[in-house]
Amino acid sequence: MSKPSIGNLTEQSAKISILKNESWMGKRFYIDQHHVLQKQANGLFKKGHVRVCSTPRAADLLAVAEQLKPQEALCLGVPVNGQISAPVVTRKLQQHSSGCITRTKDDFWFAQGEGWLLIDHDTKELPDPVKASLEAFGGAIGALTKIWPELERADYLIRPSSSAGVYVEGREPADAGGFHMFVRLANARDIPQALQTLQSKCWEQGLAYHQISKSGQLLERSILDVSVGSPERLIFTAAPMLGAGVLRRPPPTVCHDGAAIGAPLGLQSLLWSRQRDINRQQSKPAAEQRLDVFLEECIENRMCDHGETYDKAASIVKARVIDGYLYDDDRLELPNGRSIRIADVLDRIKPGDVVACADPVEGREYNPTAAAVIWKAPHPSPALVSHAHGLIRVFTFARFEPF
Repeated sequence: MSKPSIGNLTEQSAKISILKNESWMGKRFYIDQHHVLQKQANGLFKKGHVRVCSTPRAADLLAVAEQLKPQEALCLGVPVNGQISAPVVTRKLQQHSSGCITRTKDDFWFAQGEGWLLIDHDTKELPDPVKASLEAFGGAIGALTKIWPELERADYLIRPSSSAGVYVEGREPADAGGFHMFVRLANARDIPQALQTLQSKCWEQGLAYHQISKSGQLLERSILDVSVGSPERLIFTAAPMLGAGVLRRPPPTVCHDGAAIGAPLGLQSLLWSRQRDINRQQSKPAAEQRLDVFLEECIENRMCDHGETYDKAASIVKARVIDGYLYDDDRLELPNGRSIRIADVLDRIKPGDVVACADPVEGREYNPTAAAVIWKAPHPSPALVSHAHGLIRVFTFARFEPF
């Protein structure tokens, strides 16, 4: 779907947005009462401000990134209305605030001209075959250059993950391999498709795999995260908050002076899709086993919490997890830490409302605002829409289904 042109931002050089929240975001590390290093993450943006920065070269982007504070995050998109500075609120707060925009695709899109593509590389949970492929290419940068040779002449910035190099005083920091790589792309609106093309090339080179979620869902993954190619998404690249006794020794930042490059060319062969499908079939037995264990855990928890019989609890849990079907007696987890009966949500919701909540399957620990109950077009009755794991899943409510 085409988006309207971005107001007054007609300059073709690359831009990036800074979103400032009313409270801290990102990651915080501290030592608990058992002297164990703990991490607290906060990805909630409720109310704040956006400022668009001109960053024509990697060195300019580096200057912006180094100035970020704990309550600030980057965003690849810019306001659709052309403003370079504006208040930003949630959809719910926007109903009572004039002149504000929301951090959604309705109000953020990619600017015309150059932009920054983000390659988010995370070394956690990589399977051994992918690790072996990375090693064969001489590491992540060697692998990325293999699937996108134009990177050698590109303008880019590599910032270590905010978790990289964090350690307890008196101990050695763990190996830090994750990073954010910002690549200056000739056309910012090519970013989403460029990431999809790179993931296809990862399959061809043994750099992609299927991850199994805690509920047994098969998730297509690679050495880069395609879900970051969205114009409204928060990018946490500021230094983390460190508690007493916690230090950080991150790997060095890399600022590579080069040119804006075009999006990677698509593959002519379908070998990558065959390798993906084979890997998916090989992963299915383990995924089915994980689902069985997860269902039993959820059923037991519901029996314990609500005093229900096994059959009653199983019918509610399986409807939710397998069918995406939510009964009035089921519960939703809210961002404020509370849980609420679905019946109570549906009794109060009005046309036009959006009620943020956690994904009904993955729960609050995954992301407290990964989903929302929505009653607006294109949904004629309330529906729950989740974006967990970078996928869109629509849950239906039993109350509104015909008998």
